[in-house]
Amino acid sequence: MSDRSSAALNRSSGFTLVEIMVGMVVALLALLVIMQVFGSFEGQKRMTTGTADAQTNGALALQSVLRETQLAGFGISAFDRRVGPLECTTAENASIALGVFSMAPVEVANEVSAGGDRLTVRYGGSMSGGVATRITSISGNQLSVDSNLGCRVGDTAVVSNGGDTCFVVSVDSLDAGAPPAVPPKINLENPVTPGVSLGSLPTANAFVSCMGQYREVTFEVDGDRLERDGEEVASGIVNMQVQYGITATPVDTQITQWVDSNDEWANLSNEGATDIDRRKRIKAVRVAIVARNPLRDAEVVSQACVQPADLTDPAIGVCAWKNEAGSPAPVIDLSGTADWDRYRYRVFETIIPLRNVVWAREAM
Repeated sequence: MSDRSSAALNRSSGFTLVEIMVGMVVALLALLVIMQVFGSFEGQKRMTTGTADAQTNGALALQSVLRETQLAGFGISAFDRRVGPLECTTAENASIALGVFSMAPVEVANEVSAGGDRLTVRYGGSMSGGVATRITSISGNQLSVDSNLGCRVGDTAVVSNGGDTCFVVSVDSLDAGAPPAVPPKINLENPVTPGVSLGSLPTANAFVSCMGQYREVTFEVDGDRLERDGEEVASGIVNMQVQYGITATPVDTQITQWVDSNDEWANLSNEGATDIDRRKRIKAVRVAIVARNPLRDAEVVSQACVQPADLTDPAIGVCAWKNEAGSPAPVIDLSGTADWDRYRYRVFETIIPLRNVVWAREAM
């Protein structure tokens, strides 16, 4: 065999073991780098997606609460001092169909659980806004009135002469009458609630206000979702805090203090002059909703809320508003969730004026 043939055979003999091992090491290093980069980007993508979900869920929850709370008191003719339901110490329910009734347009229950507060909103659906009409006479379950144009069959109505007691009734039917000889009539539901006599309805300077379909809506956090009357509104919501914005006197409109619904503000539905004063001083509510990213981090990513050192009662968990003199920040307690500080949170805040109460300033 010639020298040229021997050299060609040597050139086609392939890689050596050392070359193969070096190539494998280089490939493994490259694969390791690629997997690390992939894992980093995948974790970042999951965090971004989870944050976007929390952003969407929080905005949806806040908008739902905002839309409903803005209607608080609508249809309850707070602006008409002839009826003045906010002046009633007692709301006598004369309607079997209606069930429980309260004159408080909005009410907050301070919950001990990690879900925060429970917000109840009450309003009517009347197209006329609950404008009152004068009652000329009462006969059994029939009210003779100046006009029944603002009422519809099935409406909830409030009858009052501006005194301490308001009577809540349901409209069964309407009679147009033939004014002026035969006045229009509002026929009430019959029978009425046991123990409540329609014969005790006020007749002197009495007025009736039809508030449409009475609605009582409750928002609260259950587990990790916000519910409206037990139906899920948004998931990923772990806490809701609500405070009353109160004025110095019932006739004022400038909010001077934000208070939690505890102690003297724990109940607005009891009978008595004190509750009347409280109901009329509440002109707004402020709401903080906490949405959580469902992705749990390996490290601590959320720090406990730090309030100014010169103020007491710092919040536990994430922050909402800052403490102010006379208006402490709501306490957001997330300790009910294991490793709460390994999750990321978004806090959505808003102030909701109770427009119908503000408009009623001159009637209070």
